[in-house]
Amino acid sequence: MPDRVTPIRVSASDDTNVTFVNDGNQAESAIFLARRDHSMQQDGSVKSVWAGAGTSGGATTEAINLYVETTGDDDAAGTAAAPLRTIQAAVNRVPRFIRHPVNIHVGAGDFAGASIAGFTVGNAAVAADGAYLRIVGTKVLVTPATGVATGTATSGVAGTSTTWGTLTLTGAGWTPADFDGKLIEILSGTGVGQVRPIQTNTDEVVTIVGPWTTAPAADSVFGIYEWATTLVSGVAMPTTAAGASTAPPAALLVYSITSQEGQGSTYAQISAEWLKFKTVGNVLAVALRSAASVLVSNSRFDLVPYTAVGASNNGLSLESCSFEMASGKVGCSASAGMSIYLRHIYAKTTGTAQFFYAASGSAGIGSGLGLSYIYVVGAGTHFNLGQAIGSILGIKSTGATTAFSGGFGMQVNSSDISSATTAVKVDDNRYAIRLTGVTGAGNTTAVLVTNGGNVFVSSTCTLTGTTEISIDGAASDFATMRAATPKYVVDATTGSKVWGT
Repeated sequence: MPDRVTPIRVSASDDTNVTFVNDGNQAESAIFLARRDHSMQQDGSVKSVWAGAGTSGGATTEAINLYVETTGDDDAAGTAAAPLRTIQAAVNRVPRFIRHPVNIHVGAGDFAGASIAGFTVGNAAVAADGAYLRIVGTKVLVTPATGVATGTATSGVAGTSTTWGTLTLTGAGWTPADFDGKLIEILSGTGVGQVRPIQTNTDEVVTIVGPWTTAPAADSVFGIYEWATTLVSGVAMPTTAAGASTAPPAALLVYSITSQEGQGSTYAQISAEWLKFKTVGNVLAVALRSAASVLVSNSRFDLVPYTAVGASNNGLSLESCSFEMASGKVGCSASAGMSIYLRHIYAKTTGTAQFFYAASGSAGIGSGLGLSYIYVVGAGTHFNLGQAIGSILGIKSTGATTAFSGGFGMQVNSSDISSATTAVKVDDNRYAIRLTGVTGAGNTTAVLVTNGGNVFVSSTCTLTGTTEISIDGAASDFATMRAATPKYVVDATTGSKVWGT
């Protein structure tokens, strides 16, 4: 027994979580809910520290699993048997210092978004387990037009950066293109755990976006999935020094996260998976203002009415995600100081949509820009690179108004650009883009350069167009460039050049 007792008074207009802490500032296992009816309900199922909106501080003492369902109650314990109703309520129950795995499991249905802010993540108590906060939605097998959504593969091909991986189920009887943009997961057997977006399918072959790490084999059990957890509204962006933010709200707002060395494992500090972002009004699906790393995987951005992913500052990765964008909307927008990595992405665009947009004035953004294994189909600008610096590998772009625009020293490798009005456009003397192993046919103009821009075309490029090179309105071709000594064609007035390398 302690040698003294300190009286505590709780005054609240709503139910308030209260934790009793010993003199050593270590969290006790007994946590109470101070209810509006003045009763006290003990909750011993969660061994952590929280109070009200979760701003009291404290550290995790073990791994935490919280559950959210449409049938839940934010006054409940947050267990699988007694789930919460909102993701925000679950986030609010997490201690400010995360040293263990924290998983928030969200069931099927429509949910409001959440703000994830003010956490310190790292210095993992068990290095092999890591320290992170992860929101996990619910996946469901698709209902195919014909055939089945799960089975055991007949065979598979790993694929490469240019010839993408496949999985074959002989005699599947699928309707061609039925699974475009859905996700396939290897559930057991060879290649277990891999998840990839589907580029398209035939009656018995699924082609994924990019390669498999391990090719499926005759023992690989697979499932083809879509998303049962949908985020349909957002939270307000934080105020700035000038006052309230004028930016639209975010379905997941991540900011003011501090990461520490030694967190162990390879998990991002904040992550989300198996979510569908289908917000109403002008809503950002994910906004990042954080110094920690954030990962969104296995998720769907479905006609988000503003920008699907808006990011600033450091550390955002998207893996195995699917996008569909309406005209005038943006898939991924990044601003100065951002490190952004996109890998295994399916995107469908229409009208004037842009899949990737580097915000104006974002010089140096690409010090951490990496785009690999992305399939973009439809009209609009597929990659508006601005002053971004970085590398692009294994892109397939088809049907774009402009496939690649801008780029401040951008490298585009082993990619295919087909049926674009303009395949590559460089229209500023600050911009230079290098093409290596780029193929593609059916383009109206392969390379358009104006205002002193520069494009470098390697001998491995077989990109073609009705007009191969347009320099400030004058037509040329790659044969002329490669026959010149040195190998370039230039506009003497503006300095626009296309170089052969």
